[in-house]
Amino acid sequence: MFFVEEKREKLRIQKKRTKFADIFLYSSSEDYYALRLLYNLPVGFGIALLIYHLAWYRINFADSILINPFWKDFVKWLMIVSSALSYTLNPLVRASLGCALFASLGSTGQGLLSVFVVENLNKGPIENIIQNFNISTMITVCHLQLQARITKSRMELQAGPIEALFEKNFGKVTTIGNKVVHTLKSLLQPFDDDVEEDSEEDSHLAAIIDTAQKIADRQLLTEGEDPSVGTMDRAAKPAWKRLKSQLGRAIVRRFERRCKYIFASSVESCHKRLQQSQSLCYDAIPWPLDSFACSRINALSLCQAKKVGEMSVKFCELGKSTDSGKEEHEMLFTPELDGQMYDLQNVSKQIERQLQLNLHFQAVEQPEIERGYSTSQLHNELEHDVKILQVFLGSFSLVLDFVVVLLTYLLFKNCVKTTLCYLNDIEFQNFFTTPYFWRIDSKRNEMGKVFLGKLRKPEKKHNKVISPYGLPHSEERKKMVSSSVRLSVLVFVVIIVIVVDHFFFKMLQIVVIHGKTIRSQQGGASLNIVVNGSGAVAELLRNVLQFEYAENITKHLDNLHCLSQPSAPNWTFNTWYLMVPLPVMFLLQVFLNFVVQRFVLFFVLGLMFPRRAKARIIHLYNKMLFGRVNSDKLSAAKENENEGQMSKDGDD
Repeated sequence: MFFVEEKREKLRIQKKRTKFADIFLYSSSEDYYALRLLYNLPVGFGIALLIYHLAWYRINFADSILINPFWKDFVKWLMIVSSALSYTLNPLVRASLGCALFASLGSTGQGLLSVFVVENLNKGPIENIIQNFNISTMITVCHLQLQARITKSRMELQAGPIEALFEKNFGKVTTIGNKVVHTLKSLLQPFDDDVEEDSEEDSHLAAIIDTAQKIADRQLLTEGEDPSVGTMDRAAKPAWKRLKSQLGRAIVRRFERRCKYIFASSVESCHKRLQQSQSLCYDAIPWPLDSFACSRINALSLCQAKKVGEMSVKFCELGKSTDSGKEEHEMLFTPELDGQMYDLQNVSKQIERQLQLNLHFQAVEQPEIERGYSTSQLHNELEHDVKILQVFLGSFSLVLDFVVVLLTYLLFKNCVKTTLCYLNDIEFQNFFTTPYFWRIDSKRNEMGKVFLGKLRKPEKKHNKVISPYGLPHSEERKKMVSSSVRLSVLVFVVIIVIVVDHFFFKMLQIVVIHGKTIRSQQGGASLNIVVNGSGAVAELLRNVLQFEYAENITKHLDNLHCLSQPSAPNWTFNTWYLMVPLPVMFLLQVFLNFVVQRFVLFFVLGLMFPRRAKARIIHLYNKMLFGRVNSDKLSAAKENENEGQMSKDGDD
């Protein structure tokens, strides 16, 4: 069923061909269709799997940590199975894929193979250079930190017990000072509002006092007196006016208002309570008795706002001439109050400055922090630069993935175009005298028909025919030159990167081998301070100054932990993935590029479309034979014409 077709069987027996030769060499893609499906499916599956792992895996959008792995495999096998079925069912796809596989070895696939070499260059020497650069930065920073430690040890040896004394006793001084300052601040904080020039309390007191004064003025009006010339005499010059500064005046006026507030608040409270009582009286007693009974509850007359105001002036307006306690009050608020209030106001600011005292941190800890910050900052900057370079190379790898996909698409597109030209344009690269060409000529010779025999030079030159086993023609030589130029650039880049990787490793290796350093530091110091005496001052000095110190310092410092071994070049990887591909590329893409192209033309496309291959050779032979016949006829006509002309000349 798969191996037998009646029309092919008759032709095979007639031509005396074997079954294998008839299936694979002489039959077309429509013949033995079931058999071709049977063997093309596994072949197409293998080719699709190979192409996926070479290029198509780069466009698997489901290959991400954010997507379920099931979808990655689903897209992968969907692409492979679709490609395998296309290869099995469509002869054009079969021819194009076969053409792409073999053409990628020649100049057509030079870009694709060049990207492959660049990727390996990135994975091998370039990554090794970055790794060694990172190691070199670590060595540099480590030596800087080691130098800082050596300097610190030298300072400790030179300082002797002084640093230990500072570290122990100035911490105590700071602690004691902080306790004293906090105590003073807790004592003075309640008086902070009293040393301000203006506060909310002043506004509140002034409002209550003004209300009481208005009530007193209303009482005077009801009694027929003028409030402006009442009996509430003020001092000619109040005590607060005797002070020069705004702060002193504000403090004295605040004390006066607090005193007057006692009287004014009683007037205000009395006035409100009597008004409420009068309102309740009017509500409880019916008319007309309410006017008689409730009119006597008069807040203005009962609260005695005028009398209370006079009392407040007498006792609170300090400096009143009739006040028997004048001298006492004037001595209380003397002109020296200005300076005293300013000193009191500045105490809290001075306390805040004292709280910032930290001599131990400034003298001992801060230089160490600054040195550590400098080396850590340098390390962070170098590490940041390395990460930027790694991100750039990662982005470069993504660009290479895109380039590989693009070049694969262009390669397949060119192969489809070549296949269509092979099928539709019979003149497409049809200038090779293949064995079948000479077989046709031999049969015509045996049959006694017109044949070509040996081709003439004008025929070869006019039709540009060459042997498929001959040297490359002009177009093929041009492709060889352009391919060699592109390959030379790639070889130059690869050699430069490998050389840089090798010498960078050798340089770091020399540094590690010959850069080992060991330092030893020894020293000793002693100090004993004793404070005798009794009392608070002696106890304070004893806590601060009494000190006993004795220490012998011996330190050994080396840089062995800084000398990390550099990463050696992977010569196995460089050999198989960089050095071997370059000669192979030169051999196939430059020196034997014409062989690869002819192989695709004769074997790949010729075996895929045997009838078309025969038709092309027959067309070329007929064209050459037609040209030979026409040339012979033209030559014979010219000879006859020349002979006739010579005969005519002889008769004359």
